[in-house]
Amino acid sequence: MPKEAFRNCVFPDDCIRRFGSDQVSFETPINEDGIGTMSRLVKSEDPILGMAKMNEDNDATLLVMRLNPALRNLGPTILSVELP
Repeated sequence: MPKEAFRNCVFPDDCIRRFGSDQVSFETPINEDGIGTMSRLVKSEDPILGMAKMNEDNDATLLVMRLNPALRNLGPTILSVELP
């Protein structure tokens, strides 16, 4: 995803955690627009979890997922994987 996709984006409802200078994890709440809905996922009754990492060229790798309630506890484990 090119860095231009993130310009002028403000998502006050997203919960964002920074990991160093080049990586963040985020949660887009239920029925809200946010970083998670910048992907192929749309607003729904389930939150969107994800991670974004910038590379040396300032391009981003974006991982987004929506887990059903029975699997939601796996979100932190999945997000702990280091992105390329």
